[in-house]
Amino acid sequence: MRRRRCWPHAFAYLKPQFRDFAALIAALRALPCRALIHAPSLAEPERARLSGPQLRFSETPVRMIEVATHSDLAICHAGHGSVAALLLGGCPLLLLPMQPEQALVARRMEALGAGRAVYPDQAPPDYAQLVSMLLADVSLRAAATAFAARHADFDEARQFARVTECCEALLS
Repeated sequence: MRRRRCWPHAFAYLKPQFRDFAALIAALRALPCRALIHAPSLAEPERARLSGPQLRFSETPVRMIEVATHSDLAICHAGHGSVAALLLGGCPLLLLPMQPEQALVARRMEALGAGRAVYPDQAPPDYAQLVSMLLADVSLRAAATAFAARHADFDEARQFARVTECCEALLS
């Protein structure tokens, strides 16, 4: 495992309106692992109530590359930017898509073998069991690390400049 002492075993970027939010938080609280959660719009009293000895909430967003580098599992809703950053950092994923385009991203990530997804049309799983299984599954880390190695030369600023050049060429 690559984490540093101060980093969590699991990081979650969750919307409080996610159908299984309460069940997933309860599972993370019950597991013998540290978890850091960013839940936009979750009020401070609720964050305080849900926090525990090994579960903390981040009031502000965190840098995904830091999460990817130091966490053993990332849990999110399969937004393209988050998934790309986490995979580029070699971090296995549990994806919880809430929108059709997120489900497409989740299916591609599963095809890579870098994590698992729970889809809205599926019955809620036993999250404690699922997270425990994902934390222990070395094949997920291997697939995520292989993806990161294949794209090690990716540079976001260079990519942005290239897209800008292409757009300008199309407009001229």
